[in-house]
Amino acid sequence: MTAVIVIGAQFGDEGKGKVTDWLSEQSDWVVRFSGGNNAGHTVVANGKTYKFHCLPSGIVQQKQSCIGAGCAINPGVLVEELNQLKGSRVSLHIDPRAQIILPYHVLQDQSGEKKAGEKKIGTTGRGIGPCYSDRALRIGIRFGDFVDPVEFQQKLRDIYVHKKPLLHEAYGPDIPTPEAVFEEYAPFAKALQQFESDVSQKIDAAVRA
Repeated sequence: MTAVIVIGAQFGDEGKGKVTDWLSEQSDWVVRFSGGNNAGHTVVANGKTYKFHCLPSGIVQQKQSCIGAGCAINPGVLVEELNQLKGSRVSLHIDPRAQIILPYHVLQDQSGEKKAGEKKIGTTGRGIGPCYSDRALRIGIRFGDFVDPVEFQQKLRDIYVHKKPLLHEAYGPDIPTPEAVFEEYAPFAKALQQFESDVSQKIDAAVRA
């Protein structure tokens, strides 16, 4: 069989990570195609325990691992997870079209839940919904933008025009500025830049082969 796809039928806590880890033992490539760091999975390999929210669980099997264009990435969380793998061989590819979760997404998420009161959705408050909303509105920052310092700064300034009135109403004047966000996130971009790769092309070539 060329490819096996694991799709959840619930809202989480259904064992997708465990199934993916099991299937990855027999696979060459492991690809995460959607979702953010709202859910997590624990993997035990060679006597060591790993807790992942962003990385495909197959990465501990030292497989070619991908974060596809449909994913929403929290860069700080992803860097923390990669730090768990220091000393191991890591083959990671991150599509330049994947979306980046930024501090204002988290603020939007938490503010929306607070305002909704008893009618709240029950999100994890990690900014994933607002990040995907920005993707649909075509104002989101993609991974390819994120790892380019000039582009990242410009995109932050552009999106701030849209975000400032919304965040100011919810939080007052004490909201993150584009400059503050860039300063905090630039080290993550530098650490992750090496993994940028067109996942769609790589997977297409792997399937054809």
